[in-house]
Amino acid sequence: MQSIRTVDPDQQPDHLRLGRYLGLTAIAIYVGLLIGATLTVIIPDASDFIMQSKIPLSGFAVIVQGLFFIAGRFFARRNHIKPSIYLMIIGCTVLPMIITFFNPIEWPLSVLYVFLMLIIAVQFVNSHHLKQISIVAWISVIIVTFLGFIFNDQYNYPKINVLLIMITSGTPIVTMIISLLFSFHRRLNLTVREVKRINYSLEESRASLEQQVGQRTEQLQHTLVELQQRNQEQAAYVSQIEQQRQTIRELSVPVLPVSGDTLVLPIVGTLDNERLRDLQVIALGEIQQRRAQRLLLDVTGLSWFDNDVATGLLRLVDSAQLLGAKVALIGVRPEVAQALVNLGIVFEHVAIYRDLQSAMH
Repeated sequence: MQSIRTVDPDQQPDHLRLGRYLGLTAIAIYVGLLIGATLTVIIPDASDFIMQSKIPLSGFAVIVQGLFFIAGRFFARRNHIKPSIYLMIIGCTVLPMIITFFNPIEWPLSVLYVFLMLIIAVQFVNSHHLKQISIVAWISVIIVTFLGFIFNDQYNYPKINVLLIMITSGTPIVTMIISLLFSFHRRLNLTVREVKRINYSLEESRASLEQQVGQRTEQLQHTLVELQQRNQEQAAYVSQIEQQRQTIRELSVPVLPVSGDTLVLPIVGTLDNERLRDLQVIALGEIQQRRAQRLLLDVTGLSWFDNDVATGLLRLVDSAQLLGAKVALIGVRPEVAQALVNLGIVFEHVAIYRDLQSAMH
């Protein structure tokens, strides 16, 4: 069996809710008139007083008032809110003035009509129109109050007639108040449910966010551990490369002991500034470590000789002599000798030998 989905009246569009207010008020107006008329017929002497006063004219104004509310409901149901509001204003201001003029005892209830009209209108108009309606309402309250105080002493109402009038006029007002209370109650419940739903959604979002933050933090920690491991691996790799470079540097500048106090330093290839520095550091370090007395520089494999190379070798010779070692050149080729002469470089206090064998004898 298919279930019927009910719609909360306060979740309906504004024009339907306004139509509901006006329709209930119109029904309450005519129900109040019917009750008053019935009681008037039943209660003795009530009809005589009513017929001698202007109360029938007041009742006719109430009938017209109900027609304005019915017309307002007609426009509201067709989504014409502004004409419906105007009809409600007339029904709650102009007609209560007329009713008060004919029946001054009703002026407090007429004032209530005005304020209830404001409470209903505030739900359906903007602030600009509400200001205009408020001005009309205050003017109506002043006029109704004035009429009530001026003409109220003209009639000596029996208590039973006062009761009938209050029942007749008070029924629509009580209906409007109850309708508004139920509407505000439902709206409050809707607001509470919506707040609970939003809070539940926020709790879910917060839990999901905390979970995402936890996962992201765990990922970041894992990434940080990986980066630390990579940094350690890179540091070890850099250290290994540095050791390899040091080994290669030492191998590129081999200092070979040929006797207890003699070292041979074969120079092969091209000498640049960096290699000259390595040559000097390694050679001097070996001289100091081995307490060598002689250093034989074998330049047989030297492929290029210029002023920079000669200057670097001279610094090495001077440094070695300061450490107490004598320096000798071995394997000076003709082109090297010619380059030294052309450059005007003289190795003082340096013995020169043709080969290693000659230097060892």
